[in-house]
Amino acid sequence: MSGTLKEIRDHIQSIKKTQQFTKAMKIVSAAKLRKNLPIILKYKHYQKKLLSMLEHVLFDIDKEDSGFFNKVTHPKYACQIIITSDRGLCGTFNSQILKTSEANISSRYAHLVASGELTIICIGEKGYKYFTKQYPKYSKIEDHSELLRDLDHESWNQFSQKLIDDFKQKKLDCIDITFAYFESAGRQNIKTVQWLPMPLKSPSVSHHYFFEPNSKELLKHLIPDVLNARFYTILFENIMSEHTARMNAMTKATKNAGDLVTELQLTYNKARQNAITMELIDIVNAAEALREK
Repeated sequence: MSGTLKEIRDHIQSIKKTQQFTKAMKIVSAAKLRKNLPIILKYKHYQKKLLSMLEHVLFDIDKEDSGFFNKVTHPKYACQIIITSDRGLCGTFNSQILKTSEANISSRYAHLVASGELTIICIGEKGYKYFTKQYPKYSKIEDHSELLRDLDHESWNQFSQKLIDDFKQKKLDCIDITFAYFESAGRQNIKTVQWLPMPLKSPSVSHHYFFEPNSKELLKHLIPDVLNARFYTILFENIMSEHTARMNAMTKATKNAGDLVTELQLTYNKARQNAITMELIDIVNAAEALREK
């Protein structure tokens, strides 16, 4: 019985140490989320306004000339970007992103995978490890996990500008991004969006602009700015969603650990009471035996 009590006691101590770890991770994720929440909200607002400006500017212009807005029904050279995390312990966050990205590849780019004309770019080690394992013989899988580690605006702009240049040079004719859209601290939505060509909506209210020097010169700078801002927002949203997912997962893990400790403590108390009862019975029996002699 003493061996059983020691095992239960050691198990309780082990779970308490795990609980301290999960609680610490929850606090860290919550602190990062609270720190960066105002930044992402402001940047989402900025990106939304910038996109709205572009839509209004393009209202009276032949946007087909730029090539950034042409619809592609049968892409020949495409790129699928998957943004995951470098670390785990965030629930189903990564698995949902990977599942959504694979579904998009299967539905839109299966023929390009077969011909080797789909470039798969993984931002996050979890995504890169998954796709190199799923497609061990596929050569066009790139790892750009450093973009998550540096959190450098200049590095993000250089990366997105490289994709824009490839699109302009006809090396790519379609670029999709799968990521976790940050809706609130309690909710994320896994999305696949078409980054290029840009899907635009016609503004409900039209504005007429006078361009100086001309509209083409304005669009030459405005379109890359909108694309870079959108890419930056997508990356940041995914990072925020990761913190939220990890915070929620660690909250549940901490609670489950507490429930398990309570259950084991009851088991320990019952076992200890049984042990004491058995010892008392042995003492009473021994006393009775001595009295009979």
